[in-house]
Amino acid sequence: MTFKIKQNLLKIFGLIGVSFFLPIFIMTFSNPNTIKESLEPLIEWKLKAEAQSKVKETKILSEASKEKWKKRLEGFTVKSMLRWNKAKLKFAKFLYAKYVKISTKLIRDIRLFSGVNSLVFLLLLFVSFLKKVRIEQVFLPVILLFISTALCSYFYLFNQNWLYTIVFNDYTGISYLIYLIVIFLFECDIVLNKGRVTDALISGFSRS
Repeated sequence: MTFKIKQNLLKIFGLIGVSFFLPIFIMTFSNPNTIKESLEPLIEWKLKAEAQSKVKETKILSEASKEKWKKRLEGFTVKSMLRWNKAKLKFAKFLYAKYVKISTKLIRDIRLFSGVNSLVFLLLLFVSFLKKVRIEQVFLPVILLFISTALCSYFYLFNQNWLYTIVFNDYTGISYLIYLIVIFLFECDIVLNKGRVTDALISGFSRS
């Protein structure tokens, strides 16, 4: 592979990644409501389930109020919840607090994911402008980092059960960065070190 092809590959991969992940990262600060709205059905499902459970257990509502809330919750949406909170209806404060908690965790998780990926692709773009000698030296590790990021992104976006994540508060968070580093290190070992460390680890586990 010629130097020019390597340089162009780094630029193309870098530009594609930055154009996709950086706007999402910026959006988590500038317009988080767009992200919330895209996952609104899942947030509504979680809130409705918690609200119905709370209505049954709570002692702050009279029996008549409980019946009213049960009927309200049958057609529950985030918009109706915000309307109830604005009208200062009893129990709406609990729902709004839950909504803020769930959506804050969700935005934080997506911010970390898109921020880490933006940095990786900015690195690819930066490397593409280095001198020929430097690009030749770091090309393979950088490509391995790109593959690791692509793999982790695929599993995060398409293999993650978002309903499970929101319902059980099982957010990836900092774990995403750890997964990315671990996969990258294994790839580097296999490609650059003939898998010596990987073989040693597998042998160690086999013996135990």
